[in-house]
Amino acid sequence: MNISLPKDKGMIKKIELKSISVSIANSQETHCFSANIYVNSKRVGTVRNAGHGGCDTVHITDKTITEKMLDDFCATVEDLYVSETEKTEYKRLGLDSVSFDFENLCCRLVDLYLAKKDLKRQLKRKVMFANNKAIYEVKCLPTEENIEKVKTRNGMIQVLNELEIDEAVKIFMEIT
Repeated sequence: MNISLPKDKGMIKKIELKSISVSIANSQETHCFSANIYVNSKRVGTVRNAGHGGCDTVHITDKTITEKMLDDFCATVEDLYVSETEKTEYKRLGLDSVSFDFENLCCRLVDLYLAKKDLKRQLKRKVMFANNKAIYEVKCLPTEENIEKVKTRNGMIQVLNELEIDEAVKIFMEIT
């Protein structure tokens, strides 16, 4: 799975997690996962979490990259991953000084990976659409004819089956 963040600041322009592997059965308080870290399309190490609520274990093999560099880059892309609602909730809880770092980014990217995988599976079996800030589903094969029937019955709606998967995931995650 290739998830990237283009950015033109500093030495790091893009961070990707590839070869993401998640063990749902072993995920307790956090995701139990492992992935390869790529910076500017070059493999620089690995990241993993045992899923028991502890911190991610980052192993950098490239001598030109440090964890601090990864954290500094992630602080510049916080607005791409933390919604205004989440920021308001952090402030309400007295956590307004929490900074977005590489561990936060890994969690968000694994969330995106899992949502994309799940949504792809669901879109093969049913018609899903967004309407009035909610996701609805109709259990029927997502053929052109069935999608048109759903649109006719519900008015002109945003059918997730008709969107590119990344756009569908974005809408799905914003609403759910």
